[in-house]
Amino acid sequence: LGDVAGCDALQRRVLEMRKSALGNAHEDTHRSAMDVYARRRMEAGNVAPDSSSYPLALAAMGEAMLACFEMLYEAALRPDGERGFALSKSLQAMSELVYMDMIYLLPCALWSRERTVELLLKAADTADRLPRTWPTQNT
Repeated sequence: LGDVAGCDALQRRVLEMRKSALGNAHEDTHRSAMDVYARRRMEAGNVAPDSSSYPLALAAMGEAMLACFEMLYEAALRPDGERGFALSKSLQAMSELVYMDMIYLLPCALWSRERTVELLLKAADTADRLPRTWPTQNT
């Protein structure tokens, strides 16, 4: 199926270039972060949980998830990000995945207990700032 490691390295390089040139708040940077996250998420899903490479795949997925979460967190903190109005399409798309994966990854002990508590607090704060994903009324 191709050079998986080479593809990942290229996507990470593009992400770093976009961060450097455009900053964390730009839609193109968000899209690149989502590309890395989606690839690593898919790769982790393709590894058997009892495989010796599973912890490495989860760690790579967790690293990409955290990068996306930090972008989501920063956007939610901005005054124009209140209630999610200024979220890019990529951030909107990644937000639900980030939270679902965070729930799965936090008990996997990828991070220290202190880092896990910090992530939970930041996740709760961020979620409180964003619009709910379920409908509040019938239309």
